Formats: sequence, structure tokens, C-alpha cells
Amino acid sequence: MRRLFFSTTLFISIASFAQHEHYYHEGIYSGMNRSLSDNLRSDTVDIKNYSLYLDFTKANTDTIMGSCEIKFEALMDISSISLDLLHMSVDSIKMHGTSLGYSYNDSLIIASFPGSLSSGSTDSLTIYYKGSPVTDPSGIGGFYFTAGTYFNLGVGFDDQPHNYGRTWHPCFDNFVERATYDFTVLTNNHSAKDT
Repeated sequence: MRRLFFSTTLFISIASFAQHEHYYHEGIYSGMNRSLSDNLRSDTVDIKNYSLYLDFTKANTDTIMGSCEIKFEALMDISSISLDLLHMSVDSIKMHGTSLGYSYNDSLIIASFPGSLSSGSTDSLTIYYKGSPVTDPSGIGGFYFTAGTYFNLGVGFDDQPHNYGRTWHPCFDNFVERATYDFTVLTNNHSAKDT
């Protein structure tokens, strides 16, 4: 009886995973179910580094412009990558100077590669975007423009999942993925770079 219970549970878990992945890639996910799929996404791609160029010269209108180069390793054969970005405008996505086709539903970008990437290969792409970063509906969390100071609280209490990097740059916005960052920030006063 235990063996039957285990087999049934394993089958239901695999079927549930397949359905979660289908819904996630179709952009249907929201709420707690999305958290599971976000974590599972890290089994397909390992993000190594984000190189952010952020232009705050129009911060007086609560707007940023930026580009984000994402270096990653394919953990299985893949032909696309999905990244979180919340309520921004995507201008273009490039890989090796070539524009990629993509879809974006105001929360999830799915960028299609020119060909398949093999498991173990490393590559990068750059997303060019702009917009007004959002704050969490609770009023605590997200991106803030306050008296010449700009900052992001990396969590949102009402939104799901609670992590909130997606309010200001394209990323795998989950609690599983780890990566390094490089920043170049342009303001009206000066430019600064940090790693």
C-alpha cells in the first residue's frame, strides 16, 4: 500500500510540474502557484551575472531607462529564456548584436533564441527597457523616488512572490537563483560604476 501511495504521489507531482511549466510559459501564472514555477525555472537556466546600466536623468518624472546584460548557463537544451520585469516597456532584446523575437505580458518576458542552446553552454543577452518602477500595493516595497534619492526595497508584502527585483530590472525574481551584479548608474550630476 505504501508503494502505491508513493507512486501515485510521484505521478501527481510530475503531472503538476508539467502543468505548472505549461501555465508559466503561457504567461498565465499569478499568485502563489507562480512561486513554485519560478523556483523550478532555475533548474533550466543558471543566471551567472547581471550587468545593469541605469539612466536616472529623467528621475524627476519617476522614470528610468536601462539595459541589462544577463550572462547565463543552460542547464538543459533550451531555445528561449523567461525573465521577470514588472510594468515596464521593453524596447528590444539583443544577443550577439542580433535582435531577438520576444513576447512580454507586462510581467514576463519570453525571449526566443535564433537556435537551440545545448546543456552546459554559456551565453548572454541584453534587454533594453524603460518605464516607471512600481511600488507594492501595500505601500511597503518596490521602487521609490524620494527627494533626489532613488531606492528599491527588494520585497513587496502584498504581491506574490514577495521578492521584488523585477520592479527595476529583468531577472529571475525568485528566492532560489543567485547571481553577481555590475552597476553603471547615470544621474544628472555624474556617472558611477560599481561591481
